[in-house]
Amino acid sequence: MLKFLKMRNTKIFVVGNQKHYAKWTGYDLVPTMEAADVVMFTGGEDVDPSLYGEKVGQFTAYNRERDDYEIEVFEKAKKLGKKLVGICRVNQFLCVMAGGKLVQHVNNHGIAHKHEIINILNGKKIDVTSTHHQMAYPFNLPKKDYLIVGYTENRRGTTFLNGDNEEIKLPKDFVEPEIVLFKTINALGIQGHPEMMVEGTADLNALKDILTTFMQIKKFNND
Repeated sequence: MLKFLKMRNTKIFVVGNQKHYAKWTGYDLVPTMEAADVVMFTGGEDVDPSLYGEKVGQFTAYNRERDDYEIEVFEKAKKLGKKLVGICRVNQFLCVMAGGKLVQHVNNHGIAHKHEIINILNGKKIDVTSTHHQMAYPFNLPKKDYLIVGYTENRRGTTFLNGDNEEIKLPKDFVEPEIVLFKTINALGIQGHPEMMVEGTADLNALKDILTTFMQIKKFNND
């Protein structure tokens, strides 16, 4: 319980004022980024593929106006030294901001379904929501710059398309990223929707543990 009591003293600013995204954290909402310990970005449209050097695939529908706004917010948060948390779309957005790419379309991760992921902090399974058709692809980054904290237990996707609508040649160490720590930008991306999960369940408590661990990290190692 000590971890969750600590969480209540943490201040959070939610980009776009979608406050329900932060309810599961137990953090205190604040109206300005300057007053916050952590800045949370929320779900929505795809990220413009031009931001990671690709064409627009046939399944991609982006909102460049939102991208530009969130890039501006992202840069301000970085300058202020804030920790960043992204839900759903913003797991992908943060991957791009860290220099990574996206899978523009993956199947079998459809709307409103649940599936199990492996939590590397303890090796146990977490049942999470799955509401995405795009996927973070940090594998082009140096391995020291990111850590996949949660990944699907068994690969669900059978199609992984790039902006040319072609199958991506996946690396040997490929897993489907569901929770990613982006060390160079001090950010944690969560692909699922914790705000949709039931309070008090072991699955949501496991996500709270991951978030608490992230918040307690002061400096990342280079390995």
